[in-house]
Amino acid sequence: MNIAGLKHQINRLGKIYKQDKYTIFLIFLCWLFSAFSGFTFAFGAYICSLIFELYAENQLGGWLAIAFLITWVIIVLWKGLINAIKFAVISFLVF
Repeated sequence: MNIAGLKHQINRLGKIYKQDKYTIFLIFLCWLFSAFSGFTFAFGAYICSLIFELYAENQLGGWLAIAFLITWVIIVLWKGLINAIKFAVISFLVF
């Protein structure tokens, strides 16, 4: 193997190492978002469980939390449905 081939192999291995670091960073970021999502879900479940408390203020907070979550889910699904329909129409027209 000549010097040019060796330099090419070293450069190729350096690029692979950079890709591996980027992949590890993305996996860590996914774990971080997953943990945040779990804590958020647990907090939302706690707030919604306040419906079963004896005090009216806590019950009102629980009902408001459920109303907010239902509204949020409907909006997210509706926006996703609209985007999916747009994508389907554009794909049909293009192809």
